[in-house]
Amino acid sequence: VELECFMCMGEFDDGDYAPMMMCMNQHSCCAPCLQELLKNDSSKQVACPHCGSPVIRKAVTKNRLLLTIFDLVKEYKKRVTQL
Repeated sequence: VELECFMCMGEFDDGDYAPMMMCMNQHSCCAPCLQELLKNDSSKQVACPHCGSPVIRKAVTKNRLLLTIFDLVKEYKKRVTQL
């Protein structure tokens, strides 16, 4: 499971760098990278840079599953370092 944006390699969080699901294949990038992608392409049809599937602007949403996994991994790392 990737816990970082495949575009900028920044680590996801639930704030400014939330993972945003951008295509039907559920590829996610951070919110700033998605904003940049949508801003730089003035056409109505934008393709996912990972797979080429169309990005449907109205369907873009936070990837809640990835955020949950991120929180679980963070909690696990915290517990492991306490041992």
